[in-house]
Amino acid sequence: MLIIPRNWHALLSARATDWSPSGSRPALATTAMRPLRRARSTWGAEMSTPISRQSRPNQVLSLPALAGYWSADLFLSVLEKTGRDLTVDSFLESANSGFTHSVEGALPATQWPINHVVNVPCAALVGLKDKKYVETVKASCSSLIKP
Repeated sequence: MLIIPRNWHALLSARATDWSPSGSRPALATTAMRPLRRARSTWGAEMSTPISRQSRPNQVLSLPALAGYWSADLFLSVLEKTGRDLTVDSFLESANSGFTHSVEGALPATQWPINHVVNVPCAALVGLKDKKYVETVKASCSSLIKP
C-alpha cells in the first residue's frame, strides 16, 4: 500500500474536509485490494462464517484485517496445491513454480515467483469518508512489467 502524504490530500480529494477516524486530516492510499464494503460480500460467500461475525463484537474491520485475511487465503491455496506430501521444500516448490492466485471481484491475480520482486500491477485509490474507506478511483490493472 502506498500512502500519499497528507499535504497532497487537497489536490487529490474532492472532500478535503473529511476527517479520519483518528481525527487527523485525511490521506488517500492506493491498494491492490478492494475496499471492505465491496469485499465483505465475497468473504461471506466463500466463508461459512463471514469475517464480520468472527471478529470481536465492536471491532472495526480494517485494511490490515483484509490484508491478513487474503494472506491466509493465499497460504491455504498453496497448501492445497502442495497436497499431502507437505514439506518446506514441497510448499516452496508449489508456491514458486508458476502459481497464480486471485479472487474474482476482490483480489487481483498474483503470479509467483515474479511477485516476490514486482508488485501486482493493479490498484484502486481509496480515501476516508464518514470514517470509512471508499473507492475514489475504481480498481484497474495493467500488464505485468518484468524486471
